[in-house]
Amino acid sequence: MSITIVYMPADFSDLENIFKNGLNALVGLCVLAALIMALTSGLKIIMAGGDQKKLEQARGTLTWSLFGLFGLVLAWLGFKFLNDLLFPAGSSSILEFKVKP
Repeated sequence: MSITIVYMPADFSDLENIFKNGLNALVGLCVLAALIMALTSGLKIIMAGGDQKKLEQARGTLTWSLFGLFGLVLAWLGFKFLNDLLFPAGSSSILEFKVKP
């Protein structure tokens, strides 16, 4: 018994999935990075032990990580608002990437 593997040549419609998966991965990595920064800065605040310099550095990192998370949420809400404004009743999507053959 043998297995035959058939390779289909890539075409431009494959770019749709590559773009969608890449964008989803990028957003996920950004959220993960911001959460890790927030957690590590929280631990640094706890472990600062009264050292004002370490405390200020940890607070700065926490502030910027929360700004990053807020920016990601704000961007998502902005895209959702534009999508609902430009494409009412779910006719299409602003983030829908289609390649015409």
